[in-house]
Amino acid sequence: MDNTQNYIQIMISSLKKKISILEDISVQNEKQYEVSQSGKIDDEIMEQTYGEKERLINELQELDNGFDTLYTRVKDELADENNKKMYAIQIKEMQTLIETITEKSMNIQRQEKRNREMVMTLINNERKAISVTKSARKVTSDYYKNMNKVNYIDPQFMDKKN
Repeated sequence: MDNTQNYIQIMISSLKKKISILEDISVQNEKQYEVSQSGKIDDEIMEQTYGEKERLINELQELDNGFDTLYTRVKDELADENNKKMYAIQIKEMQTLIETITEKSMNIQRQEKRNREMVMTLINNERKAISVTKSARKVTSDYYKNMNKVNYIDPQFMDKKN
């Protein structure tokens, strides 16, 4: 029973750490959004935020694995009606933390979708600008080729003597 109390406390601590990491991911998403709002993607900042988010996600996965391991050890004891009453406060705290985690996860999903749409819009705009530039170069090149031919006069008479 003493181990169960310790496991539950570790699980609560793990959930709180998960909330903190989700908040950090949200901050990185906001950085990405601010960068994309400028109208030009700063590759260095975007790469930095992606790297940081990857690190945070790996940390989340480790926390989830640890939480699952601990839950497997205590789930039978928590399922017992007598123990449910004994650990009611801790169970309620974990439920509240899990609700917070779910809300933060949903918010992060919305941020990710918003950022993805913003970046795709910027990429499409860049593609259009590149296409316009290529077209303008081709038109300019064709114009100069044609203008060079204007002053060129084909030979009108040919001398057939050898």
